[in-house]
Amino acid sequence: MAKYRLMSFNMLLLFFSMSLFSIVEYSIIAIFPVYISENMDYSRSYIGLFIGIFSVSALFIKFFIGYITDRIGRKTVFIFGLLLCIACTGLYYFAAVFMLLLFVRLLHGVGSGAVRAIYPALTIDIVNKENAGRGLGLIGMTSVFGMLLASSSVFYIIDIESYRTLFALLTITGFILIIPVLFIKIEQTQIPKRKLSLECFIEYRVLSLAFLRFVASMWHGLFMSYAVIHARNEGVMNAGVVIMAYALGNFIMRPLAGYVLDKRDPGYIAWLSYVLYIIGYYIFGNATDYFSMISGGLLIGFGVGVEHTMLPVMASKIVRKESIGRANSTLECAYSMGIVAGAVFCGKITESMPLNILYTSVGVMNIIPFIMFYMFVLKSYRNHILK
Repeated sequence: MAKYRLMSFNMLLLFFSMSLFSIVEYSIIAIFPVYISENMDYSRSYIGLFIGIFSVSALFIKFFIGYITDRIGRKTVFIFGLLLCIACTGLYYFAAVFMLLLFVRLLHGVGSGAVRAIYPALTIDIVNKENAGRGLGLIGMTSVFGMLLASSSVFYIIDIESYRTLFALLTITGFILIIPVLFIKIEQTQIPKRKLSLECFIEYRVLSLAFLRFVASMWHGLFMSYAVIHARNEGVMNAGVVIMAYALGNFIMRPLAGYVLDKRDPGYIAWLSYVLYIIGYYIFGNATDYFSMISGGLLIGFGVGVEHTMLPVMASKIVRKESIGRANSTLECAYSMGIVAGAVFCGKITESMPLNILYTSVGVMNIIPFIMFYMFVLKSYRNHILK
């Protein structure tokens, strides 16, 4: 077994780059629904459409990304994805026409999808499969770090400056994050040549995990799209604190979950994720003050921290090293499909159903994946785990 170094030079470079990327990404996520509803006067259904087109394009590239990176190299495609995200961030302020904004969202989804699908595989290349839990838990903290910083600062910047200033700062940050990626060194995994088929794009061993990812991401799409609006409707004007609470819970749980998953069977910790989802969504849906709103967001973040670390780690342990990219691509496809369903479908529902009832219903429905995990998914995992 390779010796595990929590922070090798390559890991430091990836950690720094992904931290900055997450700041940019989650700043856009946090401000976009408010930007188009208040600054461009679009309705809630349009918010769902813009979120949905982003996720559809991300889904499209994620389906092919495993095959593309096998042929071109993960680092090369990773850099391309980062550059595309940076370009789109700079274009948001100038995309004042509906179709142009839609096109920018589509391109941004392609770039973001490529980055999100590749970075877990890059992480495992650096830390090795035996330490996938701690490696993914650590690098997963960068997403939450970005979410924490973005949710606490993005609305402040808007209040004292302007959207133009915000998009300019995010674009400059994007160019800075490219630099450390150029110096990351990884061994190129030898990929056996195979005839072009569906198996080149989908890793069948992780389909049950992908289904769970799909279900969880539906509710994640709903939460991220409408959490700020729900908070404002209930009188929480500094709505960014809700996203901050969610991010804090996620930040705390990812490294803890990763450590447990390297030592224990996933059945030891999976129940915690679903229980936290059920309680968190119920509290958030019925929240009418700062404390309950923040408590609900925090519990949901705890649940996401466990689930978002657990499923990729499980996938990495039931496939061979040369299939990790394809396995993660399959999981990310499921994630994007869920975001599309959550943002667009739930966006339509919010036109006739109050958000508090919708969030409460989501909490109850998490009982279904909880049962499925322990009755079917965990058994399949134990049968396929590579010794």
